[in-house]
Order: sequence, then structure tokens, then C-alpha cells
Amino acid sequence: LLLATKCQSFSDHDIKILHSLAAVAHPALAALKKETGAAEETVLWTTEKGFQKTQQRVQQIATVETVQNAREIEAARAHGDLRENAEFKAALERRDRLQAEMKFLSNQLATARILNPEDVITSSVGIGTVIHCATSKGEHIHFTLLGPWDADPERYILSFHSKLAQALTGSRIGEEVE
Repeated sequence: LLLATKCQSFSDHDIKILHSLAAVAHPALAALKKETGAAEETVLWTTEKGFQKTQQRVQQIATVETVQNAREIEAARAHGDLRENAEFKAALERRDRLQAEMKFLSNQLATARILNPEDVITSSVGIGTVIHCATSKGEHIHFTLLGPWDADPERYILSFHSKLAQALTGSRIGEEVE
């Protein structure tokens, strides 16, 4: 069940079905879920730029790439025997990938929240904070924690989902983190 929640191709509905099936096979899981309560919806933090970029990607898929793919499918269908038509199969696979990406991004957009300065807590490391680190060798590095759409490791902007960000989250000024 944990792996299913990490799989990006499963929708929330798919995950609920898997939880229901697991509860039928192992009733103790149903009791455990009632004790802990329903899983709270996680917010996907992003900047205005990251939000707009993702909206544009969804729009690109919906208006341009899907239309191009439909043309590819029709052109491949015109070649004849669909059972041995590699172009047709490839076009159908591309359609499935486009639909999955659009569904995934649309679901993320539904849970996305634009990060405002008042959302940033500076008393400890969290989303939106800039972390000034000194290594044991005395080198200084500055990291910024943002959402996955805004991550840019080359500019030291980390996704708050990354292992390093998770290790730093909750730390306070002056604390050592390994």
C-alpha cells in the first residue's frame, strides 16, 4: 500500500480501491485506518511561476500534443493491418502516456498552493526557507526549499520532497545536521 501511494500513475481513486481490497484481505488494516483517521490531503507548494508553467504544460498536452497524436493514430491506421502495425501501437502508447501525464499534472494542480511570504516560517527549516550551511571543511552553501515544480539543483533550489530537504526540515539555527 505504501508503494502504491508513491506510484505517480495511480490516481487517488485507484489508491482508495487498493486500500479497500487490502482491508478485505487483512481486516486489521481497516481497523488501523479507522484509528489513524483518513489520510490528510497533502498540499503541493509552488511558486506562481511553477504553477503557471505546469498549467501551460497541461494546456500544451490538451490542445497541441493530443491533436498531433490523434493525427499520428489516424495516419498509422491508414497503413492497414493493425495487429502488426508498429506505428499504430507506438501512437497508442504515446496517447496513453499523454493522458497519464495530463491526469497526473491535473491532480497535482488541484492540490497545489502558491507559496506566499506569510506562509514561510523562519523559526525552523521548512518550505520556502533559505538555509545557510557550513560544511565540516568550512565551505558555505545556501539551499532554498521549494516545491518539486520549482526545484533546480544546479542553483541549489531543492524540492521539499528530496532526501536532503527531508533531513534538513525542522532544523533550527545553529543545529548540526548529518
